[in-house]
Amino acid sequence: MTIRDGSKKLLPVYILEVLKKHTDSDHILTRQDIADRVKKDYGMYCDVRTITRNISLLCDADYPISRYEENRKGFYLYQREFEESEIRLLMDAVLASKHIAQNQSNELIDKLSSLSTIHFKKKSRNIINTEYESGNYNQSLFYNIEKIIEATESKKQISLMYNAFDIKKELKPRYKENCIVNPYHMLMNNGRYYLMANFPQYNNMAFLRMDYITDVEETDKDVRPLTEIDGYENGIDLSKLRTNYPYMFSGENVKAKFKTDDKMVGDFIDWFGDKISISECDDGIIVRLTANRNAIIYWSLQYGGRVELIEPIDLRKEIKRNLEEILSKYSE
Repeated sequence: MTIRDGSKKLLPVYILEVLKKHTDSDHILTRQDIADRVKKDYGMYCDVRTITRNISLLCDADYPISRYEENRKGFYLYQREFEESEIRLLMDAVLASKHIAQNQSNELIDKLSSLSTIHFKKKSRNIINTEYESGNYNQSLFYNIEKIIEATESKKQISLMYNAFDIKKELKPRYKENCIVNPYHMLMNNGRYYLMANFPQYNNMAFLRMDYITDVEETDKDVRPLTEIDGYENGIDLSKLRTNYPYMFSGENVKAKFKTDDKMVGDFIDWFGDKISISECDDGIIVRLTANRNAIIYWSLQYGGRVELIEPIDLRKEIKRNLEEILSKYSE
């Protein structure tokens, strides 16, 4: 039985959708399979000859469809915008994010799954996030991202409330009133999303956790030129930024010299990038790098048992004071 006259124009679209959802090199459909699927999914009736004609039209339009004449089995889509490995990589990135609510994460995973076949979606059902689980998420995150993107494109300041968690693990306003900031860029670092912004009363750049931001509204005041911010006279260098600010702390950058052993090289590269300088010494290696002052202190304390900060001396003394304070808490 052929399809009704009023629906013939839609048949190529439905056939293409069937091929997208149900076929790959391991799942090949015959003409009758496709006709049955079109009837089941879209309520349209057609015979196998109609299927053949419409697939020929799709091939003439350069859709990547493998035909029976080529594989001696049937029809399938042999190329897609995203490979399964690429979709899985995007899924893992969503799951690794520490700022996306579970329901929003599930919605994103479903959307990504729809880029491939139903067979891939079935295989993806067992994907879970074992790295980080919490019910305390900012449900307005995606809305805030859209508002900030609009503001950065129109080069306008934004009003926002910056929050913090209280003892009940709930986000509460950190200030009495909303803050006005100059928004410049959003970036991901260490599984979290940050807004690079400047508070108009200061000359430095601040890194605000996106999941701590609420009540975003664009103002009618123009953004301060980025070149007026200390350290950004030549714009934003993202590769240098991620190297110098591994923890997204604000503050000045300093040159540091560490003494360690060769087993720590991978950790240095993970946190500070491959621009570090490494040289051998009598009982280990010397690593030189440039990074945010506060980040160096924090990182040195984190890896204190395996690294020693040699320079700068004032940071070395500050780390020593921090360690003495820590020791005093456990002295008894």
